[in-house]
Amino acid sequence: SPTNPSPHTRSPFSSRDHNFFCAIPPTLRVDWGRRMSEIILKDGILITLMYPIGNHTDGPPFNVGVDHYHSFLDANFDCLLVDECSSFEARKEKEKVGVWRRK
Repeated sequence: SPTNPSPHTRSPFSSRDHNFFCAIPPTLRVDWGRRMSEIILKDGILITLMYPIGNHTDGPPFNVGVDHYHSFLDANFDCLLVDECSSFEARKEKEKVGVWRRK
């Protein structure tokens, strides 16, 4: 029925992560990557706003880097894009946007 679609007819789920990954202690990020692969169907899209990119050691927000996202997503996602994004002055060069497709 239209209100309760069969799992075989669902469209890929898309999601975004905006300042959630950076709030998670680095030791727990593997759980984040696993959960993203559970909730996003094949060919679904995940958009990540990667912030704060840098070298600070305290948090939250905890330091992130493009390599951190690859570590937790590459097993189940293809990286389609990582690029600079429009930011306000305080965040310039501290954030990027990533687009990932579920394998």
